[in-house]
Amino acid sequence: DTPPGYRSIRYIAEVWISKPIPCRKAGDYAFSECTELVSVTIENGETEIGDYAFKDCSSLTTITIPEESKLTSIGDYAFENCSNLTSISIPEGVTSIGRSAFNGCCDLVTIVLPKSVKYIYEEAFANCGRGLYMYCYAEVSPQETSVNAFGNSSLDYATLLVPANALEN
Repeated sequence: DTPPGYRSIRYIAEVWISKPIPCRKAGDYAFSECTELVSVTIENGETEIGDYAFKDCSSLTTITIPEESKLTSIGDYAFENCSNLTSISIPEGVTSIGRSAFNGCCDLVTIVLPKSVKYIYEEAFANCGRGLYMYCYAEVSPQETSVNAFGNSSLDYATLLVPANALEN
């Protein structure tokens, strides 16, 4: 639930955050519980997706973040329970993925992690889709990865793809 002092805008269908908006962060709870939100596009100005920013956006299917974005972090619970989200490609430059950031994204089957990711916090990808494909371009393991970052996800059916030289590190 949205905390006191915050208001949920439930009926937005599309969000496009681009350069003309002088904004560095999709703020905490900014679009939380927008149950009609289907698409989010974050262009070059954003450096951070705040805590709970898109939590419980149950109709969200598409997140577009260009490779040249300046995004560096995805906050705690940022996309929790976005149950219709099927894939996420996190761009190079993102260094941390917050606690439960994608928890409960039960249709999420494709995740692309860049080389730059250093921190993956607790339950970041917990309760995600069956048949999960994760493309991890890191040549070494992230410095801090919670032991339960993938808690309750169907890892029996998961495929982890890494660069060949990462197997030597």
